[in-house]
Amino acid sequence: MGQKPRDEMLDHEFDGIREFDNPPPAWLMNILWASIVFSAGYWLYYHTLGVGKLPKDRLDQANAQAAELQLKKMAGKPITDQSLLLMSQVPDQVTAGRAIFEQLCVQCHGPRGEGIVGPNLTDVYWLHGGRPTQIHNTIVKGVPEKGMVAWMDQLGPDRVNKVAAYVLTIKNTNVPGKAPQGNPETADAAPTSNGASTVPAGATTPGGATPGGTGPGGTGPAGAPPSGTAPGSSAPTETAPATTPAGSAPPGAAPGTGAQGTGAKEGNDPTLHAGNR
Repeated sequence: MGQKPRDEMLDHEFDGIREFDNPPPAWLMNILWASIVFSAGYWLYYHTLGVGKLPKDRLDQANAQAAELQLKKMAGKPITDQSLLLMSQVPDQVTAGRAIFEQLCVQCHGPRGEGIVGPNLTDVYWLHGGRPTQIHNTIVKGVPEKGMVAWMDQLGPDRVNKVAAYVLTIKNTNVPGKAPQGNPETADAAPTSNGASTVPAGATTPGGATPGGTGPGGTGPAGAPPSGTAPGSSAPTETAPATTPAGSAPPGAAPGTGAQGTGAKEGNDPTLHAGNR
């Protein structure tokens, strides 16, 4: 059986165009088969066997290690929004908090935090505040009038922290469940990295003060007039001592006879020259 002749014409024709029945080049077919083999190996290595770690997994691991180091530096200090947010980035802390949640909290809040008797923990509405420290405080003190016990005595500080860290991971995941309760958490009350609430840029507080406790253009309390100024009056400004140009009228002269009275420089107003000649 001989080789198939090259440049063999196919039977079909379109608009006067004929097609050769030649095979693709060998280099192109080699790339195709190598790509198929590589794709199968990549899928098994990363997605099936889980031997390798994807870039996102490596990034999450690096973030968790950085959070653990930061938490060690903050050990012994009071709980803050920042420390709780860091705990929510450490897988070991979250896993332990989830185990406690599934053991003690699902009866009221549901297995996914969707709410049964207690409120939905996955939406943006909160009865007692949605900041990390507010969530922590609710777990610590409970809500006796609604049937939620104070968990601090039963769990201790470390386990309470882990439960709060887990709740932060399901917050705003919006799992369908119980209807919203409480007030929505607004963006301008979200905690920053140092645990303080943020205020939109350019916002002012009552009294015309900018955030930070300073009045407009001053350094005193917000909305308060500078020292020595009567309420309701504008702040005094310092001006350089006025000098009387040569040839102009002394202070107290009638308006229009000197540069000081008119606000114009001598030599620029012809009527001023006429009155001084």
